[in-house]
Amino acid sequence: MLEPMVLPDGLWDDFYLARARKMYDIVIVDAFNGKEPPRRFLTRDALVKMGLRSGSATLIAARWRGSPHGSSSPAVPHLMGDTLIFSQLFGSGGGDEEQNLYLIASATPANLIGPQGIAAWPIPGALPEHARPAATAVPGSPASRRVTLLGYLVRAREDGALCIDLPHYEMGAQRYRLSGPAVDALTKLLPSGEAAPTDGDIGSDGDTKATLRDLLGGGGFKRSDVRFSSVVVAVEGDAALAAVVHPDAASGVPKEIRGDAPTDPRLPFGGALYDLVVDKVLFTFDRSAWSKQKTKLSPIAARAVKAIGAHDFDAAGKSIVEYLAILRRDLGPFAEQLAAFAEVSRVQRQIERESAAVRAESAFVIAKACDRAGHAAGIDRFTSASEDAKAFVSALRGCARRGYREARQKESGEGARTATARLYALLQDDMLEVQPNSVDGRRIEAEIAAIEKSVPEVQPLQEPPRETLGP
Repeated sequence: MLEPMVLPDGLWDDFYLARARKMYDIVIVDAFNGKEPPRRFLTRDALVKMGLRSGSATLIAARWRGSPHGSSSPAVPHLMGDTLIFSQLFGSGGGDEEQNLYLIASATPANLIGPQGIAAWPIPGALPEHARPAATAVPGSPASRRVTLLGYLVRAREDGALCIDLPHYEMGAQRYRLSGPAVDALTKLLPSGEAAPTDGDIGSDGDTKATLRDLLGGGGFKRSDVRFSSVVVAVEGDAALAAVVHPDAASGVPKEIRGDAPTDPRLPFGGALYDLVVDKVLFTFDRSAWSKQKTKLSPIAARAVKAIGAHDFDAAGKSIVEYLAILRRDLGPFAEQLAAFAEVSRVQRQIERESAAVRAESAFVIAKACDRAGHAAGIDRFTSASEDAKAFVSALRGCARRGYREARQKESGEGARTATARLYALLQDDMLEVQPNSVDGRRIEAEIAAIEKSVPEVQPLQEPPRETLGP
């Protein structure tokens, strides 16, 4: 009877890659354990052995089956030591369905310029789920996708082409250059000479208050090239990939970083560029229409803020549900793809989740409920779009601070220490929003100093307390 024999693979410490001294142009990982490569094949150590290290021009290409935003996708570090890593994930499908996924990674800049017939598309890393285009295959054209997308209507400053920029929170742009029978109608929607400012610490940054950023979102990330507009549109058509440029290998970054990699001037800070033949315009909305919409929404938002301050989460929740219903009614099927809707919805869910806790008589329990709701909503005061969502979270944080101040006086032992540590953290966060020498800045600094004097060993509690203390 033959004994089974297990053969080592090329990554074993005592086998080939561990001893190899050669440098390869390409290393392909196409081994599977079920639908995925063995996890050890895509660890940091394995990637270094394959050639992902300083001074190497090796290109690593890996393939597996999975969902683009699922847990199977490996996280390739942006830096390995002092070495900048260039990586991009591609998918063969149109959405989040299971599909072939392809990882390309190298320590040398590698862009994809003018691809012809490539059936895999780049998967953006920080495009919110509510803003992702709907995409399906085009029969007989594997390199194309039938897409429905919502974004900012802009003119490219590079050549004046009409484009749609998708809202996202990473470097570069997700940009669609428009052509086709519907372009003339779209061109008429955009005011002449509109600047299309950005907010990414780049030269085209500007005031976005006259745009629809507070409706659609995006930007606020270093080297973000989302171009904001006073007009958002939803369109449908056939798209093809035109270029993929790594943000660190784009024309807008210094040559000592990007090297000699071919690039595309239409993506000066990287990202993905598509050619989109538009045949249907599904939705249009401009700043004037949004201003009118806000006259309906502002009183409702004010009622919700007041109710939060009174610890009446039932009333606050009802007001926010009414707010969302108006957006659905007036903006139709695309309402839920707007950042303003998505962010307010997140706040509403957290307020509903904590509504029972704020009925307690304990200031500490109420403070923790407000704190948890505001924290879990995931509203960033700098990058989130909706001013109303920010106002709701600000009210929740105010509720938490008041409750923790009272709890410091009424609680003892662990309760008092927890209230103090969390209040201390919230006050430190508040300092990020004010000028140090302003009236508010001096007031917050004085409260922080008083806490440090009374509790010298205090350390900020960075997360809301989860335990339930008190009634």
